[in-house]
Amino acid sequence: MRLSKKGWNNVLIFGVLLIIFIFNFRQQLNFSNTTQQRPVISPDFTIVEIQTPDFVMTRTGREWKREPSINLSNENLQSIVDNWQALPLDVLNIQSLPPPTLS
Repeated sequence: MRLSKKGWNNVLIFGVLLIIFIFNFRQQLNFSNTTQQRPVISPDFTIVEIQTPDFVMTRTGREWKREPSINLSNENLQSIVDNWQALPLDVLNIQSLPPPTLS
C-alpha cells in the first residue's frame, strides 16, 4: 500500500481519534455500571468496635459491650451493629458534587 506523507498523516490522525473514542466510550460504560447502591462497610468485613462521641461499642468474643453501659440486650447491640453494616452508601453524580474552588 503506497500513501503519500499527507495520506499517512491522515491515517495516523484517524487512528488516534479512534483510540481516544474507544477509551472514552469504554470509560462511560464503566461509569454507568457502577451506579448501583452499595453498603458503606462491606459485608465481608467484621466490625469489632464502633466509636462515637457518645459511646463506644466493643466486641468481645460473640458479645457486644457498650461504654457507658445502658440496659440493652446483646441482641439489641447486635442489631445496632447490623444496621451500621447495612447502611447504604449514597451514590454521587456530577450534579451533586460541589464546584471546584480555585485558590
